[in-house]
Amino acid sequence: MTFTPFSVLRVALSALVSTVSTIFGVYALSFAVNTVHLDRSTMLWVGVATNLVALASIPLWAMLADRFGRKPVYIFGVLGSGMLMFLYLAVLSGGNYFLIFIVAILMSGIVYQAQNGIFPAFYSEMFPTRVRLSGMAIGTQIGFAIAGFAPSIAAAIAGPGISGWVPVAAMTLIACVIAAIAASTAGETAKMTLQDIEEAADLKSNHALTGARS
Repeated sequence: MTFTPFSVLRVALSALVSTVSTIFGVYALSFAVNTVHLDRSTMLWVGVATNLVALASIPLWAMLADRFGRKPVYIFGVLGSGMLMFLYLAVLSGGNYFLIFIVAILMSGIVYQAQNGIFPAFYSEMFPTRVRLSGMAIGTQIGFAIAGFAPSIAAAIAGPGISGWVPVAAMTLIACVIAAIAASTAGETAKMTLQDIEEAADLKSNHALTGARS
């Protein structure tokens, strides 16, 4: 396991998965109300429903991550929610409220939470204690800031009419693929204690010093 500036870059790229959240909360709502002409109040309740389900799904995903590892659960949440964005925007364009609620809950309330529930532990365990807070904060905020522009980019690339969502879904999936690839380069820390992580960091530092002196 390595603790280098690449760890910050890894976190920043992994955090691009938040594109799913910004597209779901901003672009999809605007698309539903302004393009498909769905009821605004009903669409706001979609967000409420997904958050309520997330309250239950987050701890369940956390338990699975403790048992099977951070990486597989995290990557499942990243790629799963990215792919489900195609289905969600498709059912939005169809205007069926029942399907909209079902797919929204599946994507944002369940699958997306597989990464959302464990990223604080997953990201922080990429760093030793002495740089854990700064490393995680810098990395996540870079990724979150980039993802924050996703709705504006979506508005620029979306096609006309109710079928114009395809480029937006593709952009979201691309961001998720990048995040998954970045996360796959991290070490698995689910079975490691904080002391193990510290020792790994110290060992690498010692090797780096030895190499510099030789």
